[in-house]
Amino acid sequence: PNTQKTVEQNQTFTPEIDSTPEVPTPTTSASQTPNTQKLNTPKIVFRGSKINLSGGQKSTSQSKTSVSGQGQKVSICKGSKRSRKVSEDELEIGMLPPMWQPKEKSSSSRDKDSVTKSAGTKRVPENLELLPLPPSKKLQTSEKYSNRLIENHLQDTSILYNALLTAFQYLTVKELLRAAVVSRLFRDLALHSSLWQTVRLKNCRVRDWAGAAQTLSRAATRHLDLKKSIIPDKSDSAQKADIWGDFINCISKVKTLVKLDLCKCTSQIVQQVAVACPQLESLIAIAIRSSELNLSSLGGCRNMTELKLKSVNPGFELTNITALKDLTNLKHLALTSIKNLNSDIVVVLNNMEAMETLELGECMKLPESFISESLSKMTKLRRLRLEKGQGSECPTLNLLEKIGQCPSITQLELINFDVKNGFEVALANCSNIKTFLIIPTYITQSATTNHLIVEGVSKLSKTLTYFVWGLTLELLRVTDLFIDQWEVSKGKGQQLPQNSKKNSNDCIPIIKPDKQDIPKNKSAPLQVDVLQLSKLHKVLMTLLPKTQVKILKVPFSATWRQTIPGTNQ
Repeated sequence: PNTQKTVEQNQTFTPEIDSTPEVPTPTTSASQTPNTQKLNTPKIVFRGSKINLSGGQKSTSQSKTSVSGQGQKVSICKGSKRSRKVSEDELEIGMLPPMWQPKEKSSSSRDKDSVTKSAGTKRVPENLELLPLPPSKKLQTSEKYSNRLIENHLQDTSILYNALLTAFQYLTVKELLRAAVVSRLFRDLALHSSLWQTVRLKNCRVRDWAGAAQTLSRAATRHLDLKKSIIPDKSDSAQKADIWGDFINCISKVKTLVKLDLCKCTSQIVQQVAVACPQLESLIAIAIRSSELNLSSLGGCRNMTELKLKSVNPGFELTNITALKDLTNLKHLALTSIKNLNSDIVVVLNNMEAMETLELGECMKLPESFISESLSKMTKLRRLRLEKGQGSECPTLNLLEKIGQCPSITQLELINFDVKNGFEVALANCSNIKTFLIIPTYITQSATTNHLIVEGVSKLSKTLTYFVWGLTLELLRVTDLFIDQWEVSKGKGQQLPQNSKKNSNDCIPIIKPDKQDIPKNKSAPLQVDVLQLSKLHKVLMTLLPKTQVKILKVPFSATWRQTIPGTNQ
């Protein structure tokens, strides 16, 4: 025991344990993990230089130790987790089990030793991020993650709800009711009050008006549109009467309803609706099948701001028109296809100081008092639409002169109006007109009519911003026949082939302007020219450089439905 044994540099002793045969020393450094698959016996490793095994004093020689020729050393202490730095003179004793695996701490200490001995830049160990966090930091991190997860979940749910609500706005009533049975979320979305403010029953048939009225009341519906809804045919008159009776009884319970668009119905339905819903602010019935309507029931709707009445058949008569004079809040009034426009309408319009839009039909006998009195008192009138101004009794020229004196009128629509001599002069005085729609009547002297329109519109080039000229298909067909006859006479009795003719239904007759004729004899007759619509459009664009020009081709039966896009219809 007193004998001291020294371990020379680059030497390693592996004593035998039990009777296990000696295993060759692995050729690996102290910093590397030995191959545990080949080692079946634990080993005791002694490393150092000139170390006293009996616990004596250390040798004074300073030499580095290594395993298998390597100059690195690792302190291995059985059952100890200390990372104490070991000097070169100390004895390092440890046991390597057969299935030994290095721990993260030992590898980090190995990296630290290698960094200490190297003269290069200090490197941060790669497994530093994998170190476990303290319990307090773990708790804080988990709380932050859970809070962030809750916030993101609520935000995502809100975004999804709003996105679906926006998409549901494009669904019809049928589609909304079908979507309501998908899930609870879809049911809540489909029954959202914002989707039921305006209810359109196009292509729908209501079988239970009592349930429909409860739904409308619950959703606080304000606008109900019945246009193009499904109603029983005339053959089933009893069922039809029951449906309208249920509708009148149930619609009176919807107190939030302020706007109603009726489908094809009789004048009695209009009167009953006015009595059942006195809170209405807008009533539109443009498909009345009766030939007469009594307006006395409409006098009770004092909040009315919009009223449009029109019959399916022309020659619709109104009785008790003076009952409308109590509707002083009216802003939009449309009485088209009315054949008895007389002085009573003037009495009504004289009280409508808040009127902004006025539409009148059957203006063949428009009273002069309407021009002299009513137009002057409606100081807020912006849009004026007049239909069927035909015959010698229609004061077209006086009307245009009066419109030119009303600066508030900026939009004028003349449908099926006769264009008389002096029309261009009267139209030139309407410098307040910004938007102009005209569909003239083409019975005789079509070339003169077109010439007067071009002359009159050209004088509004500085103020007119939008011009719509409606041409009937009947005029274009007559012009095409005229071209055929002219080409036949020019071709010595032989009709020219179809491909050599001008485009069919694409030309109109027009008198050439005086400046282009330049006749030597001023008494010479004016020449009639045939213009294609494309060339006519170019001429109008040249005369009206600041105006948007549009040319319509419509049949005569559809002229009543033509209007300027974006206007109150």
